[in-house]
Amino acid sequence: MFTLCILLVLQFTLTPIISGWGFTACNTRPKEQAKQKTAIDSQKITNLMQSGDYKALKELLNEYISLHPKNGLLYFYRAKAHLESGNFNDALKDLDMVLKLGFPEGSAYALKAVIHGRHFGDLKKQIEFSSKAVLEDSTDADAYFLRAEAYIKLREYEKALIDYNSLTALEPRNPDFYIDRADINYRMKNYRAALADAAKTLNLDSRKDIAHYISGKIHLDTGNFSKALESFNSALSIKPLSAHYYIARSQAYEKAGNFYSAIDDMELALTSTEISSDSVHYYALAKNFFRVNEQDKAVSALEKAMKSEAGRPEYYDLRGRIRAETGDYKSAAKDWEKMAELDPSKKEIRDRNINKLKEFIKE
Repeated sequence: MFTLCILLVLQFTLTPIISGWGFTACNTRPKEQAKQKTAIDSQKITNLMQSGDYKALKELLNEYISLHPKNGLLYFYRAKAHLESGNFNDALKDLDMVLKLGFPEGSAYALKAVIHGRHFGDLKKQIEFSSKAVLEDSTDADAYFLRAEAYIKLREYEKALIDYNSLTALEPRNPDFYIDRADINYRMKNYRAALADAAKTLNLDSRKDIAHYISGKIHLDTGNFSKALESFNSALSIKPLSAHYYIARSQAYEKAGNFYSAIDDMELALTSTEISSDSVHYYALAKNFFRVNEQDKAVSALEKAMKSEAGRPEYYDLRGRIRAETGDYKSAAKDWEKMAELDPSKKEIRDRNINKLKEFIKE
């Protein structure tokens, strides 16, 4: 490099104007290279983060950190890279360094809340660190969201509701916060508030099918079956392949006494891969087949329910009623005995049912 500079100087001295450029090039090039070497390319960090190439990202950040060991933001980005690649303990070490350096503290606490809560299952620590994030920045929506998430899992709905009140105040045009708050109000049986939040959600985004679903659940719980069906129909018009919505509408049809439609919806739901074939769904199907006097189909559905969960007394009660209806009185009596064995509080039901059968049972 030194020889090249001398040659350039000799060449450029032939022209006084250019000679100045020659000296500048020789004097500043090492400085520019040193500056470029230590410069942080934030766009490159962003691109690697978005591409998911966390190995390359960590290598780049390791290089930057060696040059800028007191830059807390670099440790924060490396913590995110560790988190995304599943190295949770390494992520926590980097976040501790961020907190030691003092920036960005709020984001570091929020990320610690994510790791402890979502990945280690420690909801109390999720609340602790998200609360610290809120104290650092009372306008950080992510911090409130993380704390509310933990409260919901712990069924501390009143505390979650307070956080969602903060979220809707911070982002009053965000429909997701209103629908989440509607769900919390629904769980707390604050039906009027839940319906208001569902309506607000739809005002902001008319394609939010979950808002119709929650409204339908409220109408179902309060006995307004026609309104419930209307809401579930609206949800299915937006998301026509949702097994959960078919199950909910099946329940509404059942409550309204439309057992054939209830059967159709439940059968559609059970063909979906969206849900597991839960025994309670087969039990509901069996009940409705029994009601429309399709006893063979009722037995078939009930057998599927009992295969996955045999210890539920209501299953034996239903099978007893099906067997009694088809004339198998002794087997019906055995089912009711089993029902009472599993749940002694049902002995009175057992006695009443068996007494009705006595004249048919041959000793």
